Formats: sequence, structure tokens, C-alpha cells
Amino acid sequence: MCQLTLALEKLLIKRLNKGMRKRKKLSRGGIWPPLLFIGLLLSASYVLSTTLDLKSATDTTESYIIQKETNYSQKENVQLGTLDLVQNTPTPVVPTPAADVCNHDMFKKSDPLKCFCTGAWLIHCEGDVCKEINYSKSGAGTSYTCKEVDAAGWCKLFAKEGDGWYCIGKPVIYLYPEVPTLVNVAVATEGEVFVSDPPITYTTTDMTKGGWKNVLALPGGTLLHQGKTYRELFYESITKDVKRPQKGIVIEKTTLEKDLLTFITQLGLTKNDEQQEFLDWWVPQLKNLSSEKLFVSILEKDEKKRLDQVFINPQPDTFIEFIVYFSPLAENETVEPLILPPTPKRIGFTAIEWGGVIGD
Repeated sequence: MCQLTLALEKLLIKRLNKGMRKRKKLSRGGIWPPLLFIGLLLSASYVLSTTLDLKSATDTTESYIIQKETNYSQKENVQLGTLDLVQNTPTPVVPTPAADVCNHDMFKKSDPLKCFCTGAWLIHCEGDVCKEINYSKSGAGTSYTCKEVDAAGWCKLFAKEGDGWYCIGKPVIYLYPEVPTLVNVAVATEGEVFVSDPPITYTTTDMTKGGWKNVLALPGGTLLHQGKTYRELFYESITKDVKRPQKGIVIEKTTLEKDLLTFITQLGLTKNDEQQEFLDWWVPQLKNLSSEKLFVSILEKDEKKRLDQVFINPQPDTFIEFIVYFSPLAENETVEPLILPPTPKRIGFTAIEWGGVIGD
């Protein structure tokens, strides 16, 4: 633009000088043609410069619009609303999870005035037996009674600090989506689910009728359901005639916790809180068995499917599921060794379901 203006100025000076040299030969109106020519050049220069400025502004706007569309298309899709119809919507406003002050430490006393047991029962143990369950401070439902507690020997196993209140329970299903996601989970079993937390309607393979519906799962593993906060989905079922696996490993009580930790880590429980909850639940019960050596294995796929199936929607990218089988081992009994596959990698939306059973 500056070069064009300079050229026009030089041309104007040249025309004026030429006009001065020839002014005696010109008629009265002879000066107007060059002036008219110069005016036309200046007008053309103005129009051209204005057009260039407008074009530059148009280019900037188009570039901005394209950039906005590119950014929008790269936003993550969050699954919200009921799973009957999944739509792309903005990320939900997630309430701050409530703290679980009991912290699932089943071996230490809990304060019933301050503590709420998420996914567990607040049980008053006295003389190794259950005296009362505080259901208003228990997140595991109301169908479990002191009769079941005493049958499982929980007060004897876990009340290590003497008479008082204890938070006792075990986790089963963890959900780790990559973004906040509404998840449906259903359980199918040949036996009976007699307790669950949150409460489920009934066991079924029909995802629209049973199980837990519209659980908001957060990437860190926190679950929000009907205004309450959970670390896991818990259920316990009654089954009979569990088929003992043919292959397994031998663990001695003297190294029980160490060897069992290695075992469950290879199966896929790689987070510290998952490992600790598994050990807190099973180690005391296994130490209570009469035999000094234990047969440890995992249920075979067909047996696992017969006793316990978990259906998750949307389907996880990685689903780690197993039921550990424990039984006392005779002194001279031989065991065909069990070779475990490599520890599974957690890729994408990961779900984990673990359980265990003590056989004869």
C-alpha cells in the first residue's frame, strides 16, 4: 500500500512539472485532463486499499470460525441421562463425595456418633458376638442381622480392640471410567443375593429391570447413587456345591499375607486400597482355619459363570473378574500347579469384580 501511494505521488509531481513547462501552449481548460487523470488514480488507489483491508478481515474471521469448530469436535463425550438413550451432553456438575470417616478399618473401633460405614455395617461387638447393628450408620442395607454376623464369626475375627463398635464389610465391584459416566450393573447367580449396597432390586440379565441403575462413576473410582457416595458396589450371595478347581498353589499361614498379596496383584488388584480391602477381609478368616497350609486357586470360567455373572453397561474396555477359592490342605496332599497369566493391563474404562469362597 505504501509503495503504491509513493508511485502515485511521483507520477503527480512529474505531471505537474510537465504541465508547467507546457503551460503557454495549453488552452484555458488544458490543466484539467492531467488533474482528472491523477484523481482517477487516487480513487483507484483508495478503492484497492479498502478492498485489501476487507479481504484481510474476512480471512481472519473464517480462520477463527474453523478453529472454534475444531475445538468443539474434540470435546469428550460424556454418557448421561438414563442408559435407554445416550446423548452427547456437557460434563455434569458432580457433587463433592462425602468422606467415609470409618475408612473400612475393620480391626479398629469406630465412633457411632461420628462414623458412617460406606459399603459396610456398623456393628457392636461384645464378647466376640454381635449385640447390635446400627443400620442408620450402615451403608450396606438392613437385611444382614446379628445372626448372620455371628455365623460368619465377624466379631471374633475383626474386633481386635475389644468390645465396641466396628465397621465391617467387604467390596466387590470397582468402576474406573475415563470420564464421569452413568453405568448400569446387574448380577446373575444360581444362588441368592441376600445383601447388597446400594440395594439392588433383584438379580437378572435384563439390564432394564434389575441390578444397580444409573450409577455415576467417576474416574478415581468414587460412585454416586441416589444421593449417596460409595467406593464400590457390594453384594454377597449364598451358593452351594462349589466345584473345587483342579490346579492351585500352596500358601502357608506363616507367609499368608505376603503370598496372598502377590497372588491378587498378579490377578489384577494393583491399587493399594483394593489390595488392602481384599487382605483385610480374607486374611483373618483364613488364619482361623485349622490347617497350617492352604490350597488357593481361582474358579474356572464355567464355574464362575454358573455361580456369579456381572453385566455392565456401557461395556468396559477392560474387565478384571475372578473368584478366589480357598480350602484347608492336608499335610501330605499334592497340588497340580496353577500357572497364572500376566497381570492384565488397565486400558480405557476398567471394571473389577472380585470375590472368594472357602471350600471343604
